[in-house]
Amino acid sequence: MTTDACPWLGGPWDEEETHSVLVAAEVETAWDLLHRVTVKDVPTARILFAVRALPGRLKGRRSAVDGAGTPLLEQLATAGFTRLVSERPHRVALGRIGKFWQLVPHYRTVVTGEEFTRFDTPGFAKAVVTFELSPHALGTRISTTTVIRATDEAARQKFRSYWRMMRWASGMIRNAVLRAVARLATSGPERSR
Repeated sequence: MTTDACPWLGGPWDEEETHSVLVAAEVETAWDLLHRVTVKDVPTARILFAVRALPGRLKGRRSAVDGAGTPLLEQLATAGFTRLVSERPHRVALGRIGKFWQLVPHYRTVVTGEEFTRFDTPGFAKAVVTFELSPHALGTRISTTTVIRATDEAARQKFRSYWRMMRWASGMIRNAVLRAVARLATSGPERSR
């Protein structure tokens, strides 16, 4: 991913990770399925989100993602992630600003992509998760990329320590979401409508 493909971080990023899957469906259908996936469709994500949310729940904080039937991307967008772009049927990007390394992370909520880009308060990291869909001879390739940029060196070091321990879980969740879309695409017309 080039800096142009992720303009919201305002420069080069500190970490990047990409996963992709081929989905046996046209781009429009794959887009609809991606936007229909719930945590019920992704049991791995449900477990990992619950584990991550436990310290906050013990302090009375509501989880960003619950087990309800609300689509996952919709839950993220209403739980503090900023919708940076939604270009049907090719790309959706969500951003989050936080101190992800804290046991109960402190987040900053911004409303627009412009606010997200301008945010530079020291001590935070900005994360962007994109899903990009492109036509393929076998259907649609869906790629998800996560990029992170810290606002200062101290935050960068804290995030990198956190990421060494948590990168596998982030990748596992995103891979599980991609597999869920692929599975839904082949599970019959009642799921792909």
